[in-house]
Amino acid sequence: TQQLPSRESPFELLRILAQLFIVYYHILLNVVFPATGDPLYRALWLPLHIGVPLFVLLSGYFGIKPSVRGLVRLLGTMFVIHIPLSLCQITFAEGGEIFHDAVVAGLFVSATPFWFMRTYLCLYLISPVINLFLSHSNTKQRLALLCVLAFISHYLGSAGFDPSLAGGKNLVTFLFLYAAGDTLCRYRSRWQPLHRTCGRCWCGLNIGLVLLFTFWTSRTADALYSRVWFSYCSFGLLVNALLFFVWIGGLRFHSPRINRIARSSLAIYLIHGAPFVALHVIEPFVQRFICPIPHRSLLLGAVLLMTLGIVAACVAIDHLLSPVWRRIDRLGMRLQTRWNRLNCTYFTH
Repeated sequence: TQQLPSRESPFELLRILAQLFIVYYHILLNVVFPATGDPLYRALWLPLHIGVPLFVLLSGYFGIKPSVRGLVRLLGTMFVIHIPLSLCQITFAEGGEIFHDAVVAGLFVSATPFWFMRTYLCLYLISPVINLFLSHSNTKQRLALLCVLAFISHYLGSAGFDPSLAGGKNLVTFLFLYAAGDTLCRYRSRWQPLHRTCGRCWCGLNIGLVLLFTFWTSRTADALYSRVWFSYCSFGLLVNALLFFVWIGGLRFHSPRINRIARSSLAIYLIHGAPFVALHVIEPFVQRFICPIPHRSLLLGAVLLMTLGIVAACVAIDHLLSPVWRRIDRLGMRLQTRWNRLNCTYFTH
């Protein structure tokens, strides 16, 4: 894998846009569409659903550099954000078993409500193996790996609709996207000049998709929607994400502010998606103040403003927690040092 600077503003902008897409999508998915039933709000899921694939493509593009320190930082972030919000959820929940719920909350890795974090952690742990293969593979071997993973994740999961792979929320799909991101890194000089063309294709494609599935509602349309364009293992979603990645990734600019904001991407995802925040903060506000708006354009504008507000609040919380993150990082450094010493002792003897 080629080594790139840790912060490139176009790709940091991609992280921010992906997170904005995810927050906006969750509001439409969980609140607006169920409350209104308007097919437009369901059709808009398609351009917004590329957020998760973009994150995994970015991980492959820059390459996961697994370490004890990095693992402690990842688990520490999950713990610090998940536990307090889970306790708040237990407090506000009605009819639940407090002891059982508290135990489940403590299992913040295996019982986390964030499927993405659970799958990404598996990708993180297995990344040394796939990194080794990708770094020593030639073009033919790389293509073979991509074809095999695409067959398993996208064909069997989408066209074949294998129940163990359906939906794409699994490690195989993440491995495919990770390998695809690494391939984009290796051959970036070939696709970067095409970023404007890809941008126009992405805009035209998604305008067409939104119009199509707004006005065409049937069982056939639902099957085409879910299998070809919506699920994480669908070929349509893959093309959609790749077009957007090349478009934004091909830009040329530098912005320290964008780089700083992008560092809060994980916190944004964990905070806004926590059940307590989603069910007791975001959902009631949207139902009361946004869903009653009669005009589509005004409602979508209001959702956009709320999305920006949620992201800004999460970034602010992440910055307030900076002392905690520094303590976790120091703990990770100490454990990393001990791990390195243990390895040295083992191999010396």
